[in-house]
Amino acid sequence: GLEDNSKSLTQLECTLEFNEFKKAIEDYDINLHPKDVENLFKTFDMNGDGHIQYEEFLRTFIGQMPRVRYELALKAFKKLD
Repeated sequence: GLEDNSKSLTQLECTLEFNEFKKAIEDYDINLHPKDVENLFKTFDMNGDGHIQYEEFLRTFIGQMPRVRYELALKAFKKLD
């Protein structure tokens, strides 16, 4: 999670653990079988370390983007983290 809000957006090390990811799926009323939630998490967790880094989230969800959109997406990600 985010611990130090004094860092600039480009320096943040944002991650989602599986339980946070699962809760977000539930909070947004996305009805998925538990195995599908696990598989989706693994899709986002490109390096297999058990955490979804912000960069992994972006690459999986929307691919490459301009820096301005990247900054806006980071702000949205912070809300989930």
